[in-house]
Amino acid sequence: TIVVAAPSGVAAPDTANLLAALVTANAAGGGIVLLREGIYQINSTLTLGANVSIVGQGKNATTIKATTSVGLTQFIVLSNNESGLRDLCLDFNFAGRGGNSVADIAISGLNTFLESVRTTGNNSDGGTNATAHFVNTVPIGPDGMTCTNCEFLINGAGGNNSYFFIKNGAFHGCT
Repeated sequence: TIVVAAPSGVAAPDTANLLAALVTANAAGGGIVLLREGIYQINSTLTLGANVSIVGQGKNATTIKATTSVGLTQFIVLSNNESGLRDLCLDFNFAGRGGNSVADIAISGLNTFLESVRTTGNNSDGGTNATAHFVNTVPIGPDGMTCTNCEFLINGAGGNNSYFFIKNGAFHGCT
């Protein structure tokens, strides 16, 4: 387990600390990257290696927020097997990023997961027509992506504006 420093609320150190932990976990062939309570301001795409998980202190306690610098690129990439996110909130920050990306979370590894994750973000016009994109390109088979006890919110509203492109996956207890 690699514990990331408490969030500073400033993108440069928050991003550097989280990326350094991911590099360490990826080099070790896997591990848990443990985040503390607070809001981590992130200014680049986060890519998780095989067997790497980012774990927070709960979806009401730990937030990873995309800053303007992320732009319309992918925010989280789970491209390796056995990778995932647990016990945190993802703030896509649509208003700050200037709109919606093609895939806010891109998933292509086998046995990837989102567990007790909340997604949120404010559309640039303040309306409720923002869209969070989750793209799963795992081939059809028994080892796809699993979402468990997740909340998909846009502007604090239900996730009826969230798009999922799932070829192989399961949802359990999600709203």
